[in-house]
Amino acid sequence: MTYFPRSQRRRPNLRSRHLAQEEERDVREGAIDLTLVYGGRSRDLGGRCLRLARRCRRRRADDGGHQPARPRQPVLARPASQLRLGRPGAGPWDALIGPGNRADLEWPLGSHGMGKGSQRLLCPTLIGRDEQLAVLAELLAGAARGQGQTIVIGGEAGVGKTALIRTFSENARAAASRVLVGECTEIEARSPLGPFLHIVEIARRSSLIRVEDAQRVAPLPQGGEIDATTRPRLYQGIARLFAGIARAASLVIVVEDLHWADEATLELFRYLPRHTKAERIILIGTYRTDELHRRHPLRPVLADLAAARSARTMELAALDRGATGRVIRETLRLSRDAPAAFVDALYGRCEGNPFFIEETLDAMRARGALRERDGEWLGVDSPELSLPDSVRDAVDRRYGLLSDDAKRVLRIAAVIGQRFEFDLLAMVAEISREGLIEVLRSAIEAQLVVESDERGSFAFRHSLTRESVLADLLEPERRDWHRAIGLALEASERAGPEELAYHFDAAGLRERAFRAHLGAAERARALAAFVPARDHLRRAVELAGPDDDALRLDAELAQAEAWVDPSKGERAWEAVAQQALTADRTLEAGQAFAYVGALQVHSGSPRALANLSRAIELLEPLGPTRELAHAYDYLTQWHLYNGEREPGLRVGSRGLEIAERVGAKARAIGMRVTLALLEGDGRDSAAVRHDQIVVFRAAIDQINALERPSPGASVAVGAGPLKGATGPLSRFYNLLCFAHRAMLAPERDAVLAEWRTWAEAVHHSDAGGLLTVRAERAIGRGDFDEALRCTAETVDAGSYAVGPLMLEAFVLAARDGPDAAHGRLARVRAMTLRPGASNAVDRDAAQIHLLAGDVGAVLQRPGASPQHLNPRIAIAVITALYASRVAGDVDAFAAWCTRAEQFRERVDVARFAATYADAERAVQAGDTGRALLDIEAVADAMERFDAPAIATSLRLRRVELLRDRDPAAANAQLARVVAFWRGAKAAWYLGRLEQWARERYLAWPMDPAATRPGTIATPTKSLTERELDVARLVALGLTNREIADRLVISERTAEGHVQRILDKLGFRSRSQIAAWHASSGREAVTTG
Repeated sequence: MTYFPRSQRRRPNLRSRHLAQEEERDVREGAIDLTLVYGGRSRDLGGRCLRLARRCRRRRADDGGHQPARPRQPVLARPASQLRLGRPGAGPWDALIGPGNRADLEWPLGSHGMGKGSQRLLCPTLIGRDEQLAVLAELLAGAARGQGQTIVIGGEAGVGKTALIRTFSENARAAASRVLVGECTEIEARSPLGPFLHIVEIARRSSLIRVEDAQRVAPLPQGGEIDATTRPRLYQGIARLFAGIARAASLVIVVEDLHWADEATLELFRYLPRHTKAERIILIGTYRTDELHRRHPLRPVLADLAAARSARTMELAALDRGATGRVIRETLRLSRDAPAAFVDALYGRCEGNPFFIEETLDAMRARGALRERDGEWLGVDSPELSLPDSVRDAVDRRYGLLSDDAKRVLRIAAVIGQRFEFDLLAMVAEISREGLIEVLRSAIEAQLVVESDERGSFAFRHSLTRESVLADLLEPERRDWHRAIGLALEASERAGPEELAYHFDAAGLRERAFRAHLGAAERARALAAFVPARDHLRRAVELAGPDDDALRLDAELAQAEAWVDPSKGERAWEAVAQQALTADRTLEAGQAFAYVGALQVHSGSPRALANLSRAIELLEPLGPTRELAHAYDYLTQWHLYNGEREPGLRVGSRGLEIAERVGAKARAIGMRVTLALLEGDGRDSAAVRHDQIVVFRAAIDQINALERPSPGASVAVGAGPLKGATGPLSRFYNLLCFAHRAMLAPERDAVLAEWRTWAEAVHHSDAGGLLTVRAERAIGRGDFDEALRCTAETVDAGSYAVGPLMLEAFVLAARDGPDAAHGRLARVRAMTLRPGASNAVDRDAAQIHLLAGDVGAVLQRPGASPQHLNPRIAIAVITALYASRVAGDVDAFAAWCTRAEQFRERVDVARFAATYADAERAVQAGDTGRALLDIEAVADAMERFDAPAIATSLRLRRVELLRDRDPAAANAQLARVVAFWRGAKAAWYLGRLEQWARERYLAWPMDPAATRPGTIATPTKSLTERELDVARLVALGLTNREIADRLVISERTAEGHVQRILDKLGFRSRSQIAAWHASSGREAVTTG
């Protein structure tokens, strides 16, 4: 059982020891009720109230059980002396209050850790601590083998130490271990051995030890110091008691908040690891890293434990942005992920501290920024964050310890920013170096400031710390300090434009702020930091004066909006076009219409042709210009994407002529690439493919050789730096990589590595869709985890998200079944896409349907556009040809064989469509030998093209043909398929494969990892024969009802068997059972 003599949630200690003692006396004497300790806020009932109730019970017992004489007016239905605090069903709390003092006090949170009205928002699950839980589980396993374990866990206040311990304790209890928890408190810092003696008392009350055993321990101290001669016997007695408890089951002992421990507690904590290393005991201590000053008594204890190697250490870091998003979603019980802007704002504010995240959300709810309606929370789309009172109080308590001079300097530092340089602070604050050193030393001692890794740089411990200090300044003071800081930075010539923009803007210096924001936008654009670039341009537009070119600024902002969100950029460019027409600025209007059309080419909007034609109509009368070349460029791409070869070649030739005449070298290089693609569309030969690769490689080399172009007549920011992330290189690398892929050439990986090196150099990991290409390559190799890591980093905006979403859907379908992919598929289907992109979605979806065996869905929407004869279309034809054969649709099979003939003369991977048609016709003709060779060649090509679904289907086709002809070869082919999907961790699909193999009486391949010497197999002896039968049927994908029918039992009984299997194996889902079964290599169930 698990005992927690503390609140389920930590909060900073906000009150002094004197005030806490006053509270204890008032509660004990009946002057106040427990609900009034924190001003009647039910959310604050927790560890403090529990400790008060515990001490009150002890002292009433010392007084002979007499009730307090002072009158009181209870707020609760029962007096405080009768309260039993705990969540519903939390029986272990009974031991703290004692028998005869039971009453139900509903925990102020709902079953999900979230209530309504005044109830506090809490995250109901532990997030982002899987690695730490795995370490603790490893220690528990070691303790079960009789190897005593000790670990000390550190972290700043609110980072989640208690939540981690609570979750681990629940897991340990589920494994039949016992858990005893004690804590050190600031109030009882002088009470010797307080947490350990309280653990002994809990053990006695819970009948884990006999009363006489507890009494044999040396006399327990009632206060003051423990005599030095008594300590050895006392420590030895406590160690023996713990060892006795551990004989029956593994014992977990937790001592929380060691930073408040007394000397004797620290001494015993150092003593126990050496004297329990042969027992089934885990000793866990926690402490706050932000409470450990240089001379803290816990520091030598930690050093001694580390030197003796008698304890492991673990420091909890703050959560990353992804985990922060999950905390927000779980806390608010959202049905979808919170908006990225909300997550970014909260992550920037709270820096991944779970407690601060909860407190900030709760503060937003309290002031109405978050409102609950019909089970959903309103306000997440417009983050209006506020500083939680609890955090401000904690900072104020430390801030109040500083001198007035130190407070002044710290306020200036807060105006400088989260990080601040020593020299700048000394200059602005007009303080000597010696004086500033003393001020910073005192701020560090107060845990408000930390010394940064950068030389001469310091930082506030947390962004909320800085915000709390800033709250102490009046607005005029802030403006004055911002002005002084900005001028000092400008004079030093060391500051970046971002810093200057921030300070001059806050100081109200419009002209300086305007120039700084423009400079910051240009720098951000060069670094592919599109969101900051957009934000700086937005502010520059607001600060523009009457003499500034407003249309040019709006155009620059429109392009910045397009980098972040193409749909918003399209609308912004449309507005610029109308402004230009109204102002009779034809060149600018034509440029704007060209940009609108360019964005619509990428999104697939049918309006792209009209807007590009309008741009050309406006620009042609002006003669050759860069803007006209730009319009022709994207019109050529429009024809390419729509399979309109002849119009594309005609338009492209005109655009290339204009680009060369106006000296737009980069534009001309790009148009030659587009023309090369048009030349090869519908025509294929080794010469054409070779020429395309030469053109793509030459384009990359030519762009790298170009000097920075001089500014042209373009109004807009355009594509940013020529060799940057938004420049043409991103497109050229993509084309060159795919050209090698289509030819199944080994140079593909070298190009991908070169592309990645360039993307890192321009500070944009997804330049040109690199992450999507890397994810495709990872899927082809069977590294689905790497694929998900890549897609997680991609831009989630409009049509740019289609590829990553479809790849994620494929992985989810393989691992958890088609239903898991439904959300992403539905999201993509809801988008407005150009015809080519819609066909691409159909092709990708067909591969998912192939995994599920839904050949009808494949044939309904194969994605094989008749306008194109490229490699991707050929893959769709092969898939449809395979599906029509499986479906037994003779007419469809004949039609797809005819379509496959169109690819016979191709020299790239597309030629294998005709090869596969030949193979299936050979099977019909009885020439199985030739069919096997052809299908093997096609399957190998599909694997090299990174199309594992159709490759697997073709290999399984070979297995069917080989089963009677060469069983050994059939088993080898099946083993190759299974090995790939095991490496991909595709539990659901492995279950389908096993079912397929069992139906054909094929031996299921053993998992090499399960039989490798030295590996630990999953324990199965705890499963009964009936549970093993049920596990096999679950792995075959059967529902509870189907299992009941197969085993002739009731559905409820089948459900109970499945739940017991999950509990015994420590799993959470049926897919995990399937994966375990697939890796165990067990025989199929026979059910008569």
